Amino acid sequence: MALHTRDGGLVLPNAWDGLSALMLADAGFEAIATSSAELAATLGRSDGRHEVTRGEHLEHARLFGQLTGLPVNGDSQDGYGDAPEDVAAFTFI
Repeated sequence: MALHTRDGGLVLPNAWDGLSALMLADAGFEAIATSSAELAATLGRSDGRHEVTRGEHLEHARLFGQLTGLPVNGDSQDGYGDAPEDVAAFTFI
């Protein structure tokens, strides 16, 4: 949370695989992002129709965190659920 509230803003680049996550960390970024769209593209699938599962997306984000030690922000299409509690249950912890 401190990265989001400090003066000067936060630049949050999007990694698409483990190598790009490592390159962004090596470039000095303090956090990285992932999205369902970039993951779907790397897998040759479409975004927005749940062709990428919740589990795949979580594993993808966890990989980035494990490789880099950085916080990871996720953009996950519709949160993989219709109800607010479903969306709230989808976390990258």
